[in-house]
Amino acid sequence: KIEQSERTWLERLADAVPGIAGYRAKEGRRDTDKNLREYLARCLDDCVRRTEDARERHFESKGMAGLDAFGRLLNALRAAADSLRFASYGYSGFFDQIKVREGELGRLYEFDVSLLHEIRAIEAGCASLDAEKAKATAAQIDALRSKIAARKNIIEKITPAPAGE
Repeated sequence: KIEQSERTWLERLADAVPGIAGYRAKEGRRDTDKNLREYLARCLDDCVRRTEDARERHFESKGMAGLDAFGRLLNALRAAADSLRFASYGYSGFFDQIKVREGELGRLYEFDVSLLHEIRAIEAGCASLDAEKAKATAAQIDALRSKIAARKNIIEKITPAPAGE
């Protein structure tokens, strides 16, 4: 059995995300990219449900005080999930129309693994929320949204490989 430290970032990504094993297949990159982003968005959707539950528990025990932190977090979670889910418009032709050097594609995959790690940390934060944790988790979401926006910039800067490469 391969030790965790010996496994590549691509293998770890393929193991962590259902339906992502074909990420390296060139002809399926667009669909796989969409599947990855949808999976990450669903993870954030789960955080929305947990945050809504935590907000209800908070209201029942403490009333209105502190509810604004939960509202801000819910808005941030939904916006981040939507930015992942609907990013396909910016990326749709990228994987279909040009051939990409494997090294550049590897950098994009590594970036995707880092997105997955950040979302896992956010999920952990949503597991036991109170008003203070909600504020901190909302700040994590703001950083995540910036990173999601940066992903589009990474794709736009990738240089197509010359024909025949």
